[in-house]
Amino acid sequence: MVALVLSLSEVLAVIFLREKFDGVKGVALVLSLWGFVSYLYGEAAHNKKVADGSQDLKSISCPLIATC
Repeated sequence: MVALVLSLSEVLAVIFLREKFDGVKGVALVLSLWGFVSYLYGEAAHNKKVADGSQDLKSISCPLIATC
């Protein structure tokens, strides 16, 4: 949620406070939106695997450890 709020605050500051939108803000905006979208994609993929029953919960939550 922090990534989404950061992006929203940057955009609102440019619109309402008339701040300059320079390259640093652009890169921060792109990276924070990328992080938020990749989080949503990862959650959706995880929920799909759990719903399909293709893997058990232990192998998804602890993939590197044989027994959790």
